[in-house]
Amino acid sequence: MEFRGVQQGEMRAPNTWYTTGYQPFLLEERAQGGLRFAPYNVVARWEWIFGEEGKPVPIATVQQAWLLKDGVYVPELLKVFDRNKNAWMDADELRLDSKQKTDFIRQKLEALDVSDPRIAGTVTAHPIRHGVMEGKRVAADCANCHGKDSRFNETILLSEQPFPGGVTPVPDQKASALLGHRLVAVNDETLQITGNQQAANRYIIGHSQQNWIDWLGYFFFVLTALGVAGHAGLRYVSARRRDSSHSKIRTKRVYMYGMYERLWHWTMATSVILLATSGLQLHYPQSLGLMSFSTAIFVHNVLAVVLIANAFLSLFFHLATGEIRQYVPPGKGFVRSVVNQAMYYAKGIFVGAVHPVPKTPEKKLNPLQQITYVGLLNVLFPLQIVTGILLWVGGKAPDALNTIGGISVVAPVHNLTSWLFLSFVVMHIYLTTTGHTLLSNLKAMVDGWDDVEVETKADSQGANP
Repeated sequence: MEFRGVQQGEMRAPNTWYTTGYQPFLLEERAQGGLRFAPYNVVARWEWIFGEEGKPVPIATVQQAWLLKDGVYVPELLKVFDRNKNAWMDADELRLDSKQKTDFIRQKLEALDVSDPRIAGTVTAHPIRHGVMEGKRVAADCANCHGKDSRFNETILLSEQPFPGGVTPVPDQKASALLGHRLVAVNDETLQITGNQQAANRYIIGHSQQNWIDWLGYFFFVLTALGVAGHAGLRYVSARRRDSSHSKIRTKRVYMYGMYERLWHWTMATSVILLATSGLQLHYPQSLGLMSFSTAIFVHNVLAVVLIANAFLSLFFHLATGEIRQYVPPGKGFVRSVVNQAMYYAKGIFVGAVHPVPKTPEKKLNPLQQITYVGLLNVLFPLQIVTGILLWVGGKAPDALNTIGGISVVAPVHNLTSWLFLSFVVMHIYLTTTGHTLLSNLKAMVDGWDDVEVETKADSQGANP
């Protein structure tokens, strides 16, 4: 027998051993209120069984095969087990680590009328309940479980080879249910439990990551960043080559953004940035050190409420004032306007042309911006809010999402839309530099006043593509 959490002394009595302690293993169990992770001790055990049903051989019968009535080992054992020939059974010799030893005990059991004796190995899981705290009373680092190197991936050492009779144990029915996707396997001459502790419908934030989702998100983000960097570089080079007199465009000062529009915009911008920051911390808790895991959860939840409230207030404002028309693409001549705007970004902006669609308080968005915001406000933004709410619900009651595949379906969708949002933010920030000057659009969103371009007769005759 081997014991966890103790340093055995020379004496065999357990009360003479030193207790070192060990960290229990976290397995998923179904309890009142749904699934949860709880501490367990996982043990590998071997025993003699007999008959067709595989019933355990009584321990008294097994002892008869080994010992005489006075507690002395059967003399014949020494011939097989006493390797160092010291006429004594040492601890390392009391192992069924060879076919000869195993056959010897089997024959002894058969002589005691045990039918078809054989060794069976079983992995069992025993719950640890005494003194276990839960909830807010637990003093622990959240990243221990929510990180990539989570305790749910912890390798559990069960035994070292040789195994009794050469039998590799298998989990019993209860242990199989608790282990989930984890496997019992022989690695490096030891019996271990390895793999990822994750049920099919379980998603643990910061730990359960679907790589293809992250790589797809990286792709969109990097593609956007590279596109912005390339376009900005070409703008810089073309601006250096242009004649300074050619770049002078007449402007007029217009009050473009009201107080509420600016307040709504900066509240939204701050919420999105902090949500992205806290979201990245939750997704990569062991890689980033921006804030603690618990702080990131608090910030993320609070800012989510602020974002949703701000979005509904903004919707009311735009509907009540009629400003919602700013986001509705016109029907007549829209395709031509889209082509002209695309050609401006592809060519006109490099030669200092005026914007093809004049910016006015009544028409603040160009056609490409309108298309972008239609997708953003009608698809991406609602999807992000809905999946975020479902994640919060799933954290409180995981079984509530079983009909849609659980958190393991909702969370990846939320993560992907987050990457798309980050890509939009990068593009949005860059496009603010495409105004009359690099900072004119930014200044307009601070004080409300914007210097808009005034198209001259020369401009209308061909300066703009």
